Amino acid sequence: MAIMVVVAMLHFVLPEFAAIYKTFNTPLPALTQGIMTLADF
Repeated sequence: MAIMVVVAMLHFVLPEFAAIYKTFNTPLPALTQGIMTLADF
């Protein structure tokens, strides 16, 4: 069940945050970049 929640967040929620973060024009921390890359997969 928890894995399904994490997968859903990676698929639906994180792309929305990625769009917001791109408007900041500042470099993101490495951990955040890694999670965003994982969400793109």
